[in-house]
Amino acid sequence: MNNFSKKLMSVAFHEAGHLVASIIFNHNPKRASIIQEGNTHGIVTSDTMIRNFDPWPRPDDYYEVKRVSEFRKNGFVSLWDPPRILRKKVRKVVISTLAGYEAELKFDPNADVRYSNEDYKNIFHMLELGGYSIRTLEDNTINYPYLNILHKRTKELVENHWQEIEMVAHLLLEKKKLNEDDIKKLAQEILSAIK
Repeated sequence: MNNFSKKLMSVAFHEAGHLVASIIFNHNPKRASIIQEGNTHGIVTSDTMIRNFDPWPRPDDYYEVKRVSEFRKNGFVSLWDPPRILRKKVRKVVISTLAGYEAELKFDPNADVRYSNEDYKNIFHMLELGGYSIRTLEDNTINYPYLNILHKRTKELVENHWQEIEMVAHLLLEKKKLNEDDIKKLAQEILSAIK
């Protein structure tokens, strides 16, 4: 483990945080990598990434099938009064995004971890989609009070699943990238360990 640079280790813990959260929330992660691609140092892709988020609930994801069918029948997403299932889905996607940053900070509490502008923009978009409140402060910045709650929940997730995050980070450092088959095996191991 000591043969790796601290920066590469930070990237591995960051991506491990995203991946473990995606596995726990059943986001069907497809690949994970700590190889630099474009302007990213690493990446985790899944069916429920913010970039390709599908706000339409799927009946197999939820037990509220009647509510889902009524929601789909309406044919639109209300930004002001979304159904509970959409709000729950939004929370999980935002926590999965925040989990990478929180895992990186737990690995190195002195790190200068900053959310990328793209991630924050996407998180704000998700919170609006979920109908969460926006409060404007005196300096005209936008504040999402619920984001503070999600930060707290993300920290709890990272604390509660630190052992799994460490295991995934070490695996990423060893292999550099994980494909869908690797992740399915890993998911079975993680999910059986936390039950």
